[in-house]
Amino acid sequence: MKRFAEFTIFVAASAGLHVAAFAIAPAEEGINAAGEGGEVVISLTASSASLADMVVDWERPPEILTAFEPPPALPPSPVEPPQIEAPLATEASVAMARPDAPGLALPQAEEAPEIDTTAPPPQAEPPIEAEAEEPEAEPQETDLDSTAAVETSARPLARPRDFASVERSEAAPVQRSQAQASPSQRAAGQWDGAAAGNDRPADTSTLSQNQRQSLTARWGGQVRAAIERRKRYPRDATGASGTVVVRITVGRDGSLRNVALARSSGSAALDQAALRAVHTARSFPSAPSGLTEPTYTFTLPMTFSS
Repeated sequence: MKRFAEFTIFVAASAGLHVAAFAIAPAEEGINAAGEGGEVVISLTASSASLADMVVDWERPPEILTAFEPPPALPPSPVEPPQIEAPLATEASVAMARPDAPGLALPQAEEAPEIDTTAPPPQAEPPIEAEAEEPEAEPQETDLDSTAAVETSARPLARPRDFASVERSEAAPVQRSQAQASPSQRAAGQWDGAAAGNDRPADTSTLSQNQRQSLTARWGGQVRAAIERRKRYPRDATGASGTVVVRITVGRDGSLRNVALARSSGSAALDQAALRAVHTARSFPSAPSGLTEPTYTFTLPMTFSS
C-alpha cells in the first residue's frame, strides 16, 4: 500500500512538472515546413536540460527497500538461585532430667544364659558291614560288526558238490590235546562217582544267554579274521569299491559247510573275490566248548577299496 501511494505521488508530480515546463517555456518559432495545402504544419523544438533530467529521474525505477531483520534474540542467561545457608542445629545445652517414679523399682536386665562352647565329642561311626562282592560278568567280546547276524541250525546243511574236502591243519593240536586228555578221563572213571565227577567238563546248560552270545561273537570274530587274511583285491575290478555281505555256515569242528552271497556290492569282480576268500580259508577254529549246536551261520560284511 505504501509503494502504491508513493508511485501515485510521483506520477502526479511528474505530470505537473511537465505541464509547468511547457507553460513556462517561451514559444520558439521555428521554420514552418513548406507543404502542400491542407497539410498540418508541425514545429519541433529541443527540450531543456532540466526537462531531460526530470525525464531521466522519471524513467529510473524506484529503489526497493529491503526489510530490516532484527538480530536473533539471545537466550536469557540462567539465573543462579541464591544459596541459602541452612541454620546449624543447636545442641541442647540442658539435658532433660528423667522423672523418677516414687515407690517403683526399675527393672533389671536378665542375665544371659551361659552357652557351652566346648566341642561335642565325635560320634561313633556305625560299623561298616562287609558286602559280598557279586561276581563280575564275563566281558562280551564282539569282534563282529553290529550288522553281523548269527543263525543256528539244528540240522547240518548239505555240502556243495564243488567244494573239496581238505583236512584242517589248525585242528591237529586240538585233536592231540583231546587225545592226551582221554586217558585221564578214562582213569577218572575207575574211581567212585564223587571223584570221577571232578574231571568231567562243566555242564553247558548252566551258561546264560548272554554268555552264549559272547562265545558266539568271539568265535565269529575268529572266523572273520581268517577270511580277512585271505581277502585279495581283484585285478579286474578296475578301481571299483564296495561292501559284499556273505552268509557262511560253519560246523562246531570249524569246517565250512556252506557259503552264499547275501548282498552284492554291485561289482561282479568284488563279489567273486569275497567268495574266493571264503573258499580259500576253507577251515576255521573250532567252536568254544559252551556252544553245542552242530552248525552256526554267520553273516559277514567284506569291504573292498581300490
